[in-house]
Amino acid sequence: MRHVNEISAPASSGSTAGHPGSLRTAQYSIPILRDSLSEFIASWGFEPVGFGYWSQTRKPSVLKDNLLSQFMLILMAKGECELTCPGGNYLLCGYDCVIIPPYLMYTAVCISDEPVEYYYLGYQIMNQELRNQYSHLDSITSIQHLPGLLDKAAIQRLQHVYRTSQASEDGRFLQIQSLLYSILIPMFCRQGSTPSLALPIRCKSSEEQLVLSCMELADQKIQDGLQVADLCRMLHVSQSYLYRSFSHILHCPPRTWLRTFRIEKSLTFLKSSQYTIEQAAEKTGFSSIYHYSRVFKEVMGCSPSQYRRDLPGGQTKKLPPDKQQS
Repeated sequence: MRHVNEISAPASSGSTAGHPGSLRTAQYSIPILRDSLSEFIASWGFEPVGFGYWSQTRKPSVLKDNLLSQFMLILMAKGECELTCPGGNYLLCGYDCVIIPPYLMYTAVCISDEPVEYYYLGYQIMNQELRNQYSHLDSITSIQHLPGLLDKAAIQRLQHVYRTSQASEDGRFLQIQSLLYSILIPMFCRQGSTPSLALPIRCKSSEEQLVLSCMELADQKIQDGLQVADLCRMLHVSQSYLYRSFSHILHCPPRTWLRTFRIEKSLTFLKSSQYTIEQAAEKTGFSSIYHYSRVFKEVMGCSPSQYRRDLPGGQTKKLPPDKQQS
């Protein structure tokens, strides 16, 4: 009786009698179908916008003190640090993962004797319709701490993908996006977020609705250089109510959020060699290159030109000499 996954092939001219040529091949395979969790995560359109590495060898030392406009994953490789935000303090150890929502001021401080190493991965949601729903699964007002989400294999993959991104190898974007998905899948599994065609959405408070409306307006009219007074006028609210809403929801005043939002938006133009620094400032609503450079340094800790020089692998295309900025 012939074995089920053996297919006989005609004997070759070099075959000897009694030893017919044969070809073995697998007759059965597991069909690759889209499962509900994969469909659920793919529908959001998660896209990485930044990937980096940080290390510190002494304590106490402030590792980061930031306010960002995108979601941020902090992926601890080793050591211990304390993360402080308006919602509380978190002790982070090796293999921990932390999700930091947009516009939440946080500070990370090294507290261990051994070196602290972590990777950070910023991401955004491209599906505009689902972005607000995600804010209810992954709260926009508090940090999520997932102890021990990573393992040794995950850290090794982080190291490999980081080296690839630093070397500006082709395909690095898809590698980073795949890395993001490999972290989001166990995250959703641990949180017990069951995919559903109709996600339950709680009613937003009036303050939440106001903050979201400000975000939409600032995004739509980014080039107009909107100020806090403009937002109040367009949304028919007082500055005191707007201030109170931002303080309750995002734990920062609207002016701080607005300037950080515009600087973060400008990074997209700085990463492209098609735009000068003046054009990046103009497209994000800054009245002059001097104002833009001053606010940029306050938010990012360096000048726009220094940020552009420090991009991994440099720019893909050099600007003409007459358009380069010092």
